[in-house]
Amino acid sequence: MKRWWLVLALLLSLGVNVGILATIAVARLRPAAAQKAQPPPEKRLARLADRLGLSGEERLRFLALQRQFFATTSRDRKRLQQVYREIRREMVSRQPDSAHLEQLLAESVQLYGTIEHSVTTNVLQTRRLLTPEHETVYLDLIGQMRPGQGPFSPPNPPGPGWNRALQNGARPPRRQPSPLQP
Repeated sequence: MKRWWLVLALLLSLGVNVGILATIAVARLRPAAAQKAQPPPEKRLARLADRLGLSGEERLRFLALQRQFFATTSRDRKRLQQVYREIRREMVSRQPDSAHLEQLLAESVQLYGTIEHSVTTNVLQTRRLLTPEHETVYLDLIGQMRPGQGPFSPPNPPGPGWNRALQNGARPPRRQPSPLQP
């Protein structure tokens, strides 16, 4: 009689462990699946043009202007993400190089300013291109976007990944001091 309870307890324990592992696996796979579901920039642009109700020559000019914007800012946006990663690596290194960090910070400021200038120029050019009705819809859409969003934005938010917890309202994890360090 006692052995049946032991077998039953073992099976329940096994079931709980499998459930926990399955939950962890699903949670890890879900973000990767969401990133793969993101349509390519060209399709997002076409969808934006559809939402604005653009057609004919106006649509073609709009899409050409947005493609040009993407082409001119692509390199700077990629470099900015790379600089963010380098800053983070340098900050958490054993002996951070303050001079190198200052160079990286200056570069990130310059890149961000260049990108913001390009975005502003693109929005103003787009507004001139659109009819008043389409411009109203466009401005509503632009007003709803947060930084790092838009048809050409990468699926992940801009900036260092360790900032994402703060954006979601969570507190960043506290690091425990190492018992080996004085």
